[in-house]
Amino acid sequence: MVEDKIAAGNVAVVTGAADGIGRALSHAFAAHGMHVVMGDIDARRLGAAAARLRSETTAEVDAVPTDVSRAEQVQALADAAFERFGAVHVLCNNAGVTIPGRRVWNVPRDDFQWMLDINFWGVLHGVQAFVPRMLKQGAAGHVVNTASVGGLVGFASIAAYSATKFAVVGLSEGLLHDLRERRAGVDVSVLCPGATATALAEELPVTRQAVAKHLATLDRAGLVRADHVGRETRYELTPEPLGEAMEWMAGVGARWDASLARLAERARA
Repeated sequence: MVEDKIAAGNVAVVTGAADGIGRALSHAFAAHGMHVVMGDIDARRLGAAAARLRSETTAEVDAVPTDVSRAEQVQALADAAFERFGAVHVLCNNAGVTIPGRRVWNVPRDDFQWMLDINFWGVLHGVQAFVPRMLKQGAAGHVVNTASVGGLVGFASIAAYSATKFAVVGLSEGLLHDLRERRAGVDVSVLCPGATATALAEELPVTRQAVAKHLATLDRAGLVRADHVGRETRYELTPEPLGEAMEWMAGVGARWDASLARLAERARA
């Protein structure tokens, strides 16, 4: 239920929180009186974002510089959150990067590995550092993993990025089934935004029209549903509506309920 997760005094943790969708998520949660723990690799920008959030809301805000590609740093983020507040009700594994404009055969292995380390391993590190403690705390919780529309369909010049986001979608669906088998009180959502006005999106050589075309195809196949992704079905967004949409998703427990692989195959047929 909404009041079990999105409620004053509850705790949200957001990675990639210094800018873009992560900062918008932090503001959305703080607006509900939640305590917010913000993580980002850029300590200076993170500090500025946290200071702004404190000045605009009454929320208690912690800023923990975090490189999500390093398991020990994500574990330190979890330690900081649980030591300060005693619980975490919403976890947003949101940090992500890309190197745009390269054909997949021209992507150096080191660059591919860098994207994997942050986009995929960063999410997995978050799941492994937080979910066991969220299960033990006995309260309703929610994990939100940020993927991309590029994690549902492929686009030219960002195949490497898409591969990391497909992995996040698969991880999220598997995590959901693991939690269901345990009958846990922790749910999972995977956020697949389209063209969003963030610094990351400015680097992507994907047009709004291309995103709209592919989303329309997925919608006809039943993969993208308005009641699941809310405002993300718009094709040109600013981070703030996404923050509101994710706050709603975590509250009501929106999630994928069917096999993404099968539906994706239908969408491409």
